[in-house]
Amino acid sequence: MNKVNSAHFTNLQIASLERLGDLYAPGNGTLPSFTDTDCIEYLDDVLESVDEDDVFLLGILLLVMKFIPVFAIRWGISAMDHHDRYPEWIASWLRLISLGVKGVIMSLYFSGLQGANSRGPNVYDAMGYALHCEPDA
Repeated sequence: MNKVNSAHFTNLQIASLERLGDLYAPGNGTLPSFTDTDCIEYLDDVLESVDEDDVFLLGILLLVMKFIPVFAIRWGISAMDHHDRYPEWIASWLRLISLGVKGVIMSLYFSGLQGANSRGPNVYDAMGYALHCEPDA
C-alpha cells in the first residue's frame, strides 16, 4: 500500500479504495492495474468537488469494505452491475453505491495521472490513446 496523505480518508480507507480499484481495473498485461498507476496519489484532487456528506459516507463504506472478504466484494460488484435483477428499492441503492465507488475509481484510473511510485505504462499510452488537436484553418 502506498502511503498517501489525504485530507478526507485514513490509510485504512485508502487501502480499501486501492483494493476496490484493483477489482475494477486489475490490469491485463497491456493496461496497468489500478495500484500500478499509483493514481491514488491524486485522490484529494478528485474529491475536491464532491459534497462533504458524500465523501463522509464513501469513507464509511470504504472502512466497512476493508473488513469484507474479496469474494463478497466481488459479489457486491456483480450485484451493482446487474441492479436490474433486483426490486427497485434495492436497485436504487446498488446504483447509488456503484456511482460513488466506481466514479471515484474510474476518475482516478482514466485521468492519465500517475503517482511518483507508479509501476508500468501510463493508461493512455497502454491504450494507444493520444489526443491531438489542430486549430481550424
